[in-house]
Amino acid sequence: MKEIQQENKPYEPDIYEDEIHLMDLVDVIWKWKYLIVIGTLLCVGIGVFISFKMPRLYRITTVLEPGVVHLDRYGRVVRTCRGQELKNLLETNALNGRILKNLKSDGFSEVPKQIHFEGIQPKNSDILEVRYETPNPEIGIQVLKELNKLLLKNYEGLVNRWKGEYAKELTSKKGQSSELVQKIVREKNSISSAKVQNAIKISQIETKIGVAQTRISSLESEQKAQLGRKNNDIQKARSEIESKKKEIKSIEERIHDVNQEIERIGGNTDRLIKERDRFLSKPGADNGGFASVMYVTTLQQNMAYANDLRSTVNDLNRQIFQGSLAIEKLETGIKDIELEKSKLMESISYQIKDLRMDMRDYENQMGSLKEGLQIEIDNAESEIKALEIEKESVDEEINQLEIKRNDVENIQIRKEPTASIGPVKPNKKLNIALALVVGIFLSVFLAFFLEALSKRKSERIR
Repeated sequence: MKEIQQENKPYEPDIYEDEIHLMDLVDVIWKWKYLIVIGTLLCVGIGVFISFKMPRLYRITTVLEPGVVHLDRYGRVVRTCRGQELKNLLETNALNGRILKNLKSDGFSEVPKQIHFEGIQPKNSDILEVRYETPNPEIGIQVLKELNKLLLKNYEGLVNRWKGEYAKELTSKKGQSSELVQKIVREKNSISSAKVQNAIKISQIETKIGVAQTRISSLESEQKAQLGRKNNDIQKARSEIESKKKEIKSIEERIHDVNQEIERIGGNTDRLIKERDRFLSKPGADNGGFASVMYVTTLQQNMAYANDLRSTVNDLNRQIFQGSLAIEKLETGIKDIELEKSKLMESISYQIKDLRMDMRDYENQMGSLKEGLQIEIDNAESEIKALEIEKESVDEEINQLEIKRNDVENIQIRKEPTASIGPVKPNKKLNIALALVVGIFLSVFLAFFLEALSKRKSERIR
């Protein structure tokens, strides 16, 4: 019954059936320890032998950087070539033949048959480190120097072309800047010329204004002098009129006195006549006597005196008439003088008014000239400012072009060819260490391989 149950029980694999025990490995290694030691020592010996038999190589290095030829419109640097392109050029051995030919032509006897360069380029950089390994460091240095010369010559045409382009642009921009300077000078000269011409015109107008002012002053002085003379004439005439009036009044008083005297004489004469007639009418009067003669003589004298007085009155009246005519003439003269004064004042006033109008016209002309000059100056200064701004822009472009032209460069040799202090190959320590590692690995592998063959053989024998 138990056997049936065991037969019907499903198969359960032993999880430890294929397990490799560490002690088994150690046992295998220990079993084949001599093989492992001998194999390892043999590999180390071979490594030491090869290391001492290998030629001693020195590493010659130089550091190159592609030159900058220009900046694109986005401000990115455009180089003579990319670092990777330069690396590909070296590693394809495109320049090796020319390098060897140049070395031979320079008289070097130990010229290598082959050249191989190694380029080391840092990440995200165009700088390239060129390595060349050779047993002769002096020849190696010359090889890299020739390489540098050929690279410089290879890209010299491109560099010169860009420098020529920048030189053309600089010549054009400098010519444009010179033209702008000439325009600015012409504008400044035009301002100076306009100021001078305007000053001349203003000076001429000021001279005219001065002449007009002088003329006005002269007319006013002349008017004052003539009015003074006219007033003096009027005053003189009025004085003469007053004198004539006083004289006429005096004559009239004299006439009044004379008329009173005439009346008195007439009264006396009438009284004498009455007395004579009364005397003659008396009885016994002597008509031809002395008394009668006396009366007659007295009467005649009174009548003659009265006639003289009347003649005097007539003379006085004639003097009054003449004085009145003289007064009337003087008053007419005064009116004429007043009229002349009025005409003189009106004439001079018109002349002064015309002169002042001319002065206002001159002042307006001056204002127009100054305003026109200011407008012309403002326009010229605006033009000069625009030209100066344009010139600054052109000068800035010139500076940028000069910077770009100066920045144009061939491949830059950041590090001249130099040789390592000691040989870089063979690395004896590294070679011996590698031989040791390889020897151990191969010996262990061989031990396990032999152990496996031995087990398989023993299983077959069983």
